[in-house]
Amino acid sequence: MSRMFQRVRWTRDEDKTKEQLIGELVELRQQVAKLKAADTEHQRAEAALKERVDQLTNELREVQEQLARREKLAMLGRLAGGVAHELRNPLGVISNAVYFLQMALPDADETIRKHLKIIHDEVRNAEVIISEFLDFSRLRLPEKEKVVVSELVAQTLEKRPPPEEVKVTTDVAPDLPLVYVDPWQMGQVLVNLVTNAYQAMKEGGDLNISAQVEEGWVTLSVADTGCGISQENMKKLFVPLFTTKSRGTGLGLVISRNLAEANGGSIEVESEEGRGSTVRVLLPLFEEAEA
Repeated sequence: MSRMFQRVRWTRDEDKTKEQLIGELVELRQQVAKLKAADTEHQRAEAALKERVDQLTNELREVQEQLARREKLAMLGRLAGGVAHELRNPLGVISNAVYFLQMALPDADETIRKHLKIIHDEVRNAEVIISEFLDFSRLRLPEKEKVVVSELVAQTLEKRPPPEEVKVTTDVAPDLPLVYVDPWQMGQVLVNLVTNAYQAMKEGGDLNISAQVEEGWVTLSVADTGCGISQENMKKLFVPLFTTKSRGTGLGLVISRNLAEANGGSIEVESEEGRGSTVRVLLPLFEEAEA
């Protein structure tokens, strides 16, 4: 009897040990699961923190680049303004001299008249360049008012009618919501964009000007079927004095962007080399501006 009792006791002791081991094993597994969960949460937190750090780093880089760009633009603006003023006086003298010679030589031969006209035309071209430098150097505060977009487009095309080889179409509803901008400044932006489009279509093409309301903005699009812009040059579009044209200052787009931003808007450019370009100008709605 004693041996049987002892064997039964050992068996019970063994069962107890197994239960303890199973309990400890379950507890260990629970702890491992908690550690894994904590590790996963830690990884998520670490990934979120890294993402936030990268985001702040990019934002800081953009702010630094923007400040550096503004400083360069301000310095270049002062230089441009000074040079432009110095050049206006001699150009005025040349223009007056040409006018005097044209009046004093009414019977001049064809060669003299031709060269006087060349001087006159080149002086006017130089005056346009000087005006661009002055516009770049002295960006005045906008005098905003309610503006009808369709009228703005019509006035622009009246100032800059298309060449014979360019076909212009417009899709701007007259009942489009009013925008709140400086009409002269935004007119200058449109003139610059339309002129660029004409120059990009030397062999002819189509220019489409359209406008639509998008999320509190009026998006005014100027799309041409011209030569387009290479990916390399797309990065330099808003760099002052950069141009791919044989003549020009490379300030047109820079001035346009500055004017758009001064009026609370922005400019976006899409282009494909050989297939044309689309420039979108985002203008604030009058109602949104009032709010």
